[in-house]
Amino acid sequence: MKARDLCEMGFDPVLKAEETNHIKNGEFIRDLKGPLADVKVEQELIIEADLLLYIFPIWWNSMPAIMKGYVNRIFSHGFFYNMDGSPDRRLIDMQAYIISTTGQPQESSDSNGLNDAIRRLSSEWMFMTITE
Repeated sequence: MKARDLCEMGFDPVLKAEETNHIKNGEFIRDLKGPLADVKVEQELIIEADLLLYIFPIWWNSMPAIMKGYVNRIFSHGFFYNMDGSPDRRLIDMQAYIISTTGQPQESSDSNGLNDAIRRLSSEWMFMTITE
């Protein structure tokens, strides 16, 4: 098992313009030659993994900014998805789990819709793309 602590690593969650592809009318205006070194390391670890497990607290009804930045930078175009919406073939059928904690009772998170919202964001949106 390879644990990654984003805060301990000093992971930079800010997605910069130079890290993004630019597309206009379905054509690449600027096509990157590959991810930055820190992104490449994380992507390679994901490819090598048998299982992905993400653990984070719910902060203001969402994942913490550093985790959102991780998703923005690591699960990028050309790695996690392609123009047609298809995932990288190496990610198909990979298992991913999210464990999230809140500062409120489970019943409260169920009744106010928080659990459904987090499930929709993670299981039904973010990770649904890695199955055929």
